[in-house]
Amino acid sequence: DCRGRLELSARRGHAVIEGDFELRGETEARFHRPTTEPLLRSDGEAKLGGDLQLHLPGDDNLDKLADSTLTLIEAENIEGVFSNAADGETLTTADGRARAVVRYTDTEVRLTDIEKVEE
Repeated sequence: DCRGRLELSARRGHAVIEGDFELRGETEARFHRPTTEPLLRSDGEAKLGGDLQLHLPGDDNLDKLADSTLTLIEAENIEGVFSNAADGETLTTADGRARAVVRYTDTEVRLTDIEKVEE
């Protein structure tokens, strides 16, 4: 159960939780480069809530993400959504440089349609 702030970063590989977990505070997701691995993997149930703060890589790697899908969470079962990102909603990154569509399935939270925000 995380009611405070949780920071997930792909720089050190993905995080693994054994069993169920609940995210109710702020979840900060940092992708430092394109990856096929989820930031967080669990063999239990994930209950989602709270805000999602998204950070994507710098301009060079951001261009490589245009046609890719990033997996934020992979779990046995996912219940709920982040309060600021409903299914199919576009979420702008914390720095305002990019945006992505957040997609939920029964077992994954994914980021699709990643694009730079034109200045």
